[in-house]
Amino acid sequence: MSAYTICKELLPPQTVEHVEKAHFTSPYKVNVIVARGTLLEIYDFVEHVVEPEPTELVDEENDGTDQEAAIKERFDQDKEQDLVYPKLQPITADTLAKTKSGRLELVSQYKLSGTVTSMGAVRTSSERGKEGCHSLLLAFNDAKMSLLEWSPATHSVTTVSIHYYERDEFKKEFLFNAYPPLVHIDPQQRCAVLNFYSDKIAILPFRQSEGHSEHNPKSKEGGRHHEDDSSRWPYSSSFVLDVSEIDSRIRNVIDMVFLHDYYEPTLAILYQSNPTWTGRLADSKDTVSLAVISLDMSSRVYPIIYSLDNLPFDSTKLYAMPKPAAGLMVVSANALIYVAQGSPGIGIAVNGYTKTVTSFPSMICNPKIMALGLELEGSKCVHLGGTRLCLFLRDGQWLTVRLVMDGNKVVDFDIERVEEQGDQKGKGSSITTIPSCATVVKAGYFFLGSRAADSLLIKWAWKDPQLSRNQINGRPKLPSRASTGDNLGK
Repeated sequence: MSAYTICKELLPPQTVEHVEKAHFTSPYKVNVIVARGTLLEIYDFVEHVVEPEPTELVDEENDGTDQEAAIKERFDQDKEQDLVYPKLQPITADTLAKTKSGRLELVSQYKLSGTVTSMGAVRTSSERGKEGCHSLLLAFNDAKMSLLEWSPATHSVTTVSIHYYERDEFKKEFLFNAYPPLVHIDPQQRCAVLNFYSDKIAILPFRQSEGHSEHNPKSKEGGRHHEDDSSRWPYSSSFVLDVSEIDSRIRNVIDMVFLHDYYEPTLAILYQSNPTWTGRLADSKDTVSLAVISLDMSSRVYPIIYSLDNLPFDSTKLYAMPKPAAGLMVVSANALIYVAQGSPGIGIAVNGYTKTVTSFPSMICNPKIMALGLELEGSKCVHLGGTRLCLFLRDGQWLTVRLVMDGNKVVDFDIERVEEQGDQKGKGSSITTIPSCATVVKAGYFFLGSRAADSLLIKWAWKDPQLSRNQINGRPKLPSRASTGDNLGK
């Protein structure tokens, strides 16, 4: 029986669900990889210089005179030649800034056999990885993971490995998986974690090129065998772990993310042991907790470095902050909370409901920020450098968030709306879109994907030129949508 009698795809997927920036096809090219359901698209980011339009040269004295007479007079050897130079129009700094523009050029696209639920880029110890290229790690329903690489010989993607975790002992009561599997990759490229069936994680260690032989470090033959095996298979055997084995309180995982600049792979897990809802806030309010775990994959020991309880019940997302503000950003529907090791955490309310839904002790209630009436559910985030983030809200608003630091401690938040350059009052912004994914493409560019509107490649700059170097103060200045490059249709 043909499968088309059950399901037949009439049109290819149109919405952009996931995006990742990587050096995938070449170490010298920046690729933007887009996942549209079952369709994988690979783009090259190209920054080209737009030549300014030629300006007409104006001769102040001979304007409007006969051209033949002017030529005879200019080239008459018997008369002294008094040539009048044309009027020059200098190019301003703004004109030079507008001459550079970026665009996306489609390299290839592939129809996949499953729906992509998450993806990430990792640089392994394979031959392509040693050349400086990334591999692509894709997660599929219900609990599958695949590692892909680009083959220059065939000019197409090749499958390095397929990992399958759809086993009955893992499913338990799951008849339908309401938790799509999500891939999280260590920033130091040491391992990847697949979170599936809510409380299960599959850890995939990546071999390090400078590592020693696992079996016999003193044996030259064993070391040579390990080197050959590492180049052929850039990963070790994966294993599955139930998060309740780390701590019995950890269940109902909401989100997880790897932290930066730790000696061992360090994973932060956001979970809710006792779920609650809006109707039970009088009895149970702050039910979300955070646990930061060190993954010692050689000895299979997972100690908890630090933890934090009594986070808002509507916390939905974690973002890892690199140095200088090394820590975590917890995003809830009504507040932003910064957490770091050795700190009780500090938060800021973004609307008037924060005092009702949470009793977080270090919450800053700034009337100016609360008057904005922001809703952070479904928001996406990119890191702009330093201590600054850019949040894209589901109602189309863009925010810049700056962490105000006193030494090594975060003491306050500075939140401002981002306005499009030349945006007029009462007119809708041309960059307004409902975000589904976001990533930084290059300094000055980021990609914003959407399920309901056009996906945009945005070029941005700081209002103050001094900020392009330190990226500490001020807020971004955005050009019009027409000058941001290519738009991917919905």
